[in-house]
Amino acid sequence: MNEKTLVILGTLGCILLGVVGSLIAWLAGGSDLTGNSRAIIRQVFNFQLSLLVVGLIIVWIPVINLLSFVLSIVGTVYVIKAFIAYNNNTEFKAPSFINIQ
Repeated sequence: MNEKTLVILGTLGCILLGVVGSLIAWLAGGSDLTGNSRAIIRQVFNFQLSLLVVGLIIVWIPVINLLSFVLSIVGTVYVIKAFIAYNNNTEFKAPSFINIQ
């Protein structure tokens, strides 16, 4: 796969597949990803993984189930921002408490 296809899968694929989309792009790209592409997919993967952990915690608290909807909106916004950052060849930094290198 070419690098641009992997970044599209790793960013916009997260809207449908969640953390699996970025994980597939990360594993398929391996050492072929360079520079900004590698950084963006890593940031999106870390962010999606953080959203998954927070979502799993929130789902057990019935009073704040509305937050899971908010998390999905926030996730979609950051994924689109990552895709735009890749197209503009700028750095992207997503909020994440999990940092996998």
